[in-house]
Amino acid sequence: MCKLQIDIRTVPGQNHQEILSDIKALLAEIESRSKAKFDIKVFNDKVALKNKSDDQFIKLTLDTATELFGSRYKAKGVTYCTDASIFVPSFNNNLSVIICGPGEETQAHKPNEYVKTKKYIDSIKLYKEIALRYLK
Repeated sequence: MCKLQIDIRTVPGQNHQEILSDIKALLAEIESRSKAKFDIKVFNDKVALKNKSDDQFIKLTLDTATELFGSRYKAKGVTYCTDASIFVPSFNNNLSVIICGPGEETQAHKPNEYVKTKKYIDSIKLYKEIALRYLK
């Protein structure tokens, strides 16, 4: 027996059912020409998320961070999963999401993960200022 695990990180616009159908078709073709048998199990099927390019909350957050810290911040995509992939669909894809925290992406969920005190304090300042500006 041979086992294969595939991790496909989709981007907005890719259809998960089409991808799965394509994989099934390829495996069926191989099965028809050999003695191979395949069993597919989908362990995680979360949609890729994308904010609207003119989203005012995202703009407010990026502008606030730029003003507080002096660097120009830009929105970007990431290739990992967050709880947002569960929350956003439950709001009919009408929920702005920004991943913004004091930790380093490369350290997340690793042994000996830590956050520098200054970055932690800066994140509190940022969250406070975002809330004040948003609720104004």
